[in-house]
Amino acid sequence: MVPTPRWNHPILSGGSTLRSPGGVIPVPSADGWNGQERITLQQALESYTIHPAFAAGREGHLGALAPGYHADLIVLPTDPFKMEPAELHTVKPDRVMVGGQWVSGV
Repeated sequence: MVPTPRWNHPILSGGSTLRSPGGVIPVPSADGWNGQERITLQQALESYTIHPAFAAGREGHLGALAPGYHADLIVLPTDPFKMEPAELHTVKPDRVMVGGQWVSGV
């Protein structure tokens, strides 16, 4: 049996219904309730990198791969931009760098 990620519950699949104090709420499709409000993979990546660095006032030190920036990064075995979005959660990093040092045992 393949484990289901914590966020991917069958109850939220298309055609399901949820019960609430106000009644039953149908889940219309795999796109969820507001599929038009999805973000792109590029936007998601920026939400974990450059945007938090900017919000913290550290955009000159964090959030990008550039000379003089802190080097916290992962190396993936495949290009996530060439994958199906539903498969992204299966990707495990080949290598991890924290503070400019490779971390072993990943």
